Amino acid sequence: MDTVGILVCYNGNWVKNDNIESYEGGEAKGIIVSRNVTFSELVERIYKIMDAEPTKYSVTLKYSVPVSASVSKQIRVEDNDDVQYFLKYNTDVMASKFVPHLSSTVKFMNRFSDAAGMEVRQ
Repeated sequence: MDTVGILVCYNGNWVKNDNIESYEGGEAKGIIVSRNVTFSELVERIYKIMDAEPTKYSVTLKYSVPVSASVSKQIRVEDNDDVQYFLKYNTDVMASKFVPHLSSTVKFMNRFSDAAGMEVRQ
């Protein structure tokens, strides 16, 4: 089975400085996944890493890619195609890191910032 390493970062913040977006602070966990991992399998692993209950929280996955020497963009991972693109980019182009954003699906949805890797308020 062909595998790839991913760095999962959370509990930090997205920071934009001169059009370059990066994720700073928080915690990080390295995981090994199959190159054929599905979106749902990856999300399940991330819930475990973050010790979060899927029935109470939803997770959003993002990573940052440079689009030029002076600009980077956040890319959302929402399905199997996005996961495969991320894995290809992560292994063939450059090392990257997933930044999951965890938010409550029950309360205070309007209080969550999309910029955070993980922000939980109850």
